Amino acid sequence: MTLSVMANECFFKFKFQCDGRQEKLTESGLNRIENIIRCSKIYLDSIDKPLENSLRENRDFTIKNTVKVVCRRIHLPLRYRDISNELSKLKNLL
Repeated sequence: MTLSVMANECFFKFKFQCDGRQEKLTESGLNRIENIIRCSKIYLDSIDKPLENSLRENRDFTIKNTVKVVCRRIHLPLRYRDISNELSKLKNLL
């Protein structure tokens, strides 16, 4: 399954209620999408799979969003920090 995102809508509309925001809608490519996938796995919000599938089918896949920060380590609840640390360790082993 790949994503079908409206061209002029924020990708995070479902999560952050982006409608009516004053922030500029920007296009995000590979690096940003990979970070969103990483954060999705930490937050367990299930958007990682469709994003991964879309990137697998098209490495030039982009999304539009108004969200500047998806996750920073300092914003993560304590229970997610351990998961983040473990994922980082595993990534370094690969």
